[in-house]
Amino acid sequence: MAQLLLDESSTGAYQISTDNLDELVQTLGDEVFRAFCSCWIQADRVVSLTSLNALSEEAFPGRTCTGLRNFIAFYVFLVGTLKELGLSLESLRSALVNRGLWNRDAWAKSLRRWEDWGKAKDNSLVRNKVSFHVDPEVMANGLADRKSVGSAVISQGDDRKTQRSYWAIAHEVLFAGLATNVSDLQKTLEEPAELLPIDEALAAEFARVAMQAGVQLRSKNTAVRPG
Repeated sequence: MAQLLLDESSTGAYQISTDNLDELVQTLGDEVFRAFCSCWIQADRVVSLTSLNALSEEAFPGRTCTGLRNFIAFYVFLVGTLKELGLSLESLRSALVNRGLWNRDAWAKSLRRWEDWGKAKDNSLVRNKVSFHVDPEVMANGLADRKSVGSAVISQGDDRKTQRSYWAIAHEVLFAGLATNVSDLQKTLEEPAELLPIDEALAAEFARVAMQAGVQLRSKNTAVRPG
């Protein structure tokens, strides 16, 4: 029987392991396990981006040029990662259905909101045109909008070091262009903050699937078959 072993120390550090990976994968299904791995990669990236943003806020408190530049990078990469996560969740749901391990109610209460967010047109647009690829049309629309304003800050910094500065006009043009493409810019900008705790939801789904598939969960030397 496939097993997962939880080993936790008094400090809170823990490790979940298996003595036989091949048996575990066979029990869950190769497609299911690979789909979980894809989701875990994206979830870890969300956690890493969040951690890096927290470090930036600690290092550059208040309204600084450096902090703003770092936050913009955090936001656009977060949106791109959440979109990729949504695609990975679609694959996971399909794999679970094929294996007979999908639970509609459990999915609806947990991972569905991440999957649905990834399907939304505006969120896909941000990922496709802003996150990793800066779309020329978005920039053209944004520049047309900004030119009518008059004065503009091209670049600014907290001091003369380039590491503590940013090209202000470029980001203004980008977000002005984005505003002409999405239906609700404020909602598009705010929603990702509600989707940060993906690691907890994904861990809970993996535990549910493992138990349904018959994987034995053990805490050190004690079987833990919650039901």
